[in-house]
Formats: sequence, C-alpha cells, structure tokens
Amino acid sequence: MSRKGLNIYKRKDGRWEARYIKSRNALGKPKYGYLYASSYREVRCDLQHTLQLQGKPSGSEERTRNSTFELVSMEWLDAFSINFKESTYIRYRTLIECYLIAIYDDQLEAYVEQAVLLYRQGKYQECIDAVETTQSRELKYYSRQSVANLYNVAAEAYYELESYESAATMYQKAIGYSPDILSYYQGEATALIQLGDYSGADEVLAEMAKAVPDAEQSGAYQVVQSELLRKQGDLPDALDAARKAIGSADGNDQLARAYRLAASICEDIGDSMLSEEINLLNQGIEQLPDGYYNALAGQLASAYIRQAEATGNPGYQKDALRTYQQLEKNGNTTLEVRLNIAMLQYQLHDFSKAMEMLQALKNDYPKDYRVYKWLAFVQGELDLQNGASYTKTLGYYETAAELYRAEQASGVYDPQMDELDRMARNNWQ
Repeated sequence: MSRKGLNIYKRKDGRWEARYIKSRNALGKPKYGYLYASSYREVRCDLQHTLQLQGKPSGSEERTRNSTFELVSMEWLDAFSINFKESTYIRYRTLIECYLIAIYDDQLEAYVEQAVLLYRQGKYQECIDAVETTQSRELKYYSRQSVANLYNVAAEAYYELESYESAATMYQKAIGYSPDILSYYQGEATALIQLGDYSGADEVLAEMAKAVPDAEQSGAYQVVQSELLRKQGDLPDALDAARKAIGSADGNDQLARAYRLAASICEDIGDSMLSEEINLLNQGIEQLPDGYYNALAGQLASAYIRQAEATGNPGYQKDALRTYQQLEKNGNTTLEVRLNIAMLQYQLHDFSKAMEMLQALKNDYPKDYRVYKWLAFVQGELDLQNGASYTKTLGYYETAAELYRAEQASGVYDPQMDELDRMARNNWQ
C-alpha cells in the first residue's frame, strides 16, 4: 500500500483519505473528520484548506483549561504532519512520547502515553509494569478518563499475555471511571469468555446495554456475541457477527479487534479459510492508521507461514518475512519476532542473514534453547556448504539439548528438537 505521511492514506478503492481533528470533548478526546479525493495532491490541499478554516494548528479554541502538553503537542503534530516526511513525523512523535514524561512528570496522561507506546510495540509485560509504577505515583493533574485509559491499556496488555482474570479486573476498573465507553465492556466480557464464564459475559452485555444507549447495535456488542458463538462452536455465525462488528466498529481500537477476531475464526475453521484470513488482516492494515500495524501483523505473518506450508509456495514465506521485519522496524524487538525472522531466513536459504540475527539473539537470550536450536540448524547448512567439520554445529546442538532438558522438566515438548537429534546422529558426525 502506498502512503504519504501518517494522516493521508491511499484507500483500497483508489481514493486518498485524509484524517484531521475536528474537535475535542471536555476530556480532550479527539473527534476526527475525514476528507476524500482522487489524488494525494488534491486531498492534501483540501486538508490544508480545512485546517486553515479551523484557524488552528493547535486547536486552542477547543482545548479545556486542563489540557496537557501531551494533548497540545500531539494535536499540533497531527495538524502539521502533512508538511513532514514520515521519518520526520516518527522522530518528532518519539521526542514527544519519550521526553514528555521527563518534563511533565506530574500529569497522568504522560504515563498513559508511555504505556500505550509499550503496548503497541508488543512489550506487554513492560506496559503492565509501567502502569503498576504509575499507580504508586502522586500526580497532580489527571481526569477520570485518563485513569480509565490507564486501566484499559493494562487490561489490553494482560489480555495479550492471556492473563484473562487480571484483564477482566482492569477492564472493570476502567468501567468504574468511564462507564460510557463500549470497548471497556467488550474487553471485560471477552476476558470472561476466555475464562469460560459465559454467564458473567452475558451480565456484562446487559450492563453495557443499560449504561449506553443503542449498545446492541454497536461493534463492541457484536464482538462479544461473536466471541460467545465462537466458544460455543458455531463458527459460521461467529464469523458473521465479527464481520458485522467490522462494519459497525466505533473507533480504531474496536476495528482492530474486530479484524483480529474475524481472522482468528477463519483460522479455527481451517486451511480452507486461509486466503480469507489473510485478506481480512491485510484489509485491516490498509484501513487502520500506521500505529495499528503491529496489532495485526503478527497474526498476518503466522497466516502467511501456514499458507506456505499448505501450498508449498515460498512466496508466502517471503511475505511472512517482510511482515516480521516490518514489525521489528516498528519497535517490536521481542524474541519471538526476531526468532521468526531467523527461521524464515533459514527456510529461504539466506543462511548468513539468519546467522547474523541468531548471534545477536544469543547475546540477548543466552539461556533460551530455541536460539541454539536454530544456530545448530543454520551452522549445519553453512558447514555443509563450506565443507567444514561440524564442530561448531555440534557445540550449538549440545547447548540446545542441555537447555531443552530443563524445559522438558516443565512439560515443554518441541518436535523440532527430535529432528535436531536425528541430524546430530546421522548428518553431523
């Protein structure tokens, strides 16, 4: 997909779309407006004209007296992003996000921004730790909505780590501070569904319908219905509900979750829905702003890998590799992402690049058997190419086997270690 700047996008239908902040509510939450045109130049000019008519870049007429530097600076950045290259935009945003707290350490919104950044980078435990640290601080400036936002991002991180009970608790706290936000009810209900508490999820839906008018027609409500149907084994109806949630989503967080849910249901149905799963995730990435790429890309890369296995087409492995590399570029430098990059490079016979990644991982994760497992696989291929002895390969294998035995004691089973054993006995002597 072609993009020019962060707030101007090329849509799937060929048109260009620009997003801008029309107004903010009393708590500083933005309400966005959208412009459409047939060319980038046209929509950019329209956007500049609209912002001039608003008489702002900073939106000073709309801000409340309690607006924070974070709100002002991010609004300014949104308004003027059309004048920046994407790399410049990212640099400015990083400066705001990374140094905001050092300057405004008495304002809760700064810490919420930090937690959101960690979440979007896939650093879920670090996000939770940041929230817990923030809860112990004495802050002068905060609103009920900012407290709700803090609990919500912690809930989202717990959910990603499959700590569903903690997620449900955090969503409930967020509802206590902001009972009119549909996504909080959705989050609590889906966490309860994951725990098998279907009656509890129904109670949350009833609470949602009572607290928010027309909640039953919302994307949040449809997401929960889809999750319930999925858990009950009715996958076709669950997929229909997820598609309805995509069509009626209220906001980007809601839309991202609906796309992920629909794709997960496709995975549950099986390989016959792999193409649909990939299409849904790519559609979501196209439709959502750049900041949501990481939320969908891991799932997309996994689907590409399964499609490669199902079809034998290495083109899907290349798609998966590009997706993981973009995830890493976007700040997700977790072991899983980098290890998947090395694995795909190995499968695509780019052994030198795979070895480069694995050596870096060995320094960062010296006690993880998976790193040494892949070091053995890659070094074995390099030794075969160079006609060298397998001394280094066997060294990596022995370290992997020793570390793996400790994991086996905890119930871990890895069939690739069986393959590694066979290769050590039969090929690397």
